[in-house]
Amino acid sequence: MSEEVNAEQTPSKGKSKNIGRQALVWLVIILGLPVAIYYLVGSENYSNGERIGLVTQFSKRGVMFKSWEGHLNITQTGMNSADGFDFSLDRTSGLTENSEKLLDSSATYGWKVKLIYHQTFLRNWFSYRGETNYFIDSVVVLDKSFSSNVNDGSSAGNGGNSGRAVDTVYIVITPSDPNYKKFFKN
Repeated sequence: MSEEVNAEQTPSKGKSKNIGRQALVWLVIILGLPVAIYYLVGSENYSNGERIGLVTQFSKRGVMFKSWEGHLNITQTGMNSADGFDFSLDRTSGLTENSEKLLDSSATYGWKVKLIYHQTFLRNWFSYRGETNYFIDSVVVLDKSFSSNVNDGSSAGNGGNSGRAVDTVYIVITPSDPNYKKFFKN
């Protein structure tokens, strides 16, 4: 009888050992798949580019990971674009201190800047580097004259255009207007 009991216990030990190995294999697959995707598919330099405009928002944000985030109003041929550009300063790079001061000044004084950036793909999980996937590599100030004219009270009243901000006005002329031809030269 004791031999029969041992024979019955042997297969059950093999099954539990087999189930443990299968669980270990599945655990390795489940944990290893995101790591494999991160290294095989993700890219630090998914795209590179530059944007020109006025920084309208620049602040340090985050609950667990604090990072500098900003918004750039893109200017094209002197006019603002409808779309903005949200960007981050990579908290893991050494660029943060100098760029932080320059971007803060450009947001405060209205300087026109060129942001040179790179976009990441699957390399910013949990937003630990910044809220966006667009990270600034360098900042170039293109024009400080707008801010000096607007913020400097000494130029007001000299009869020139300095010291005032001018908006663009769009006029739409439709054929339903009986006098629309007077706006065009023959």
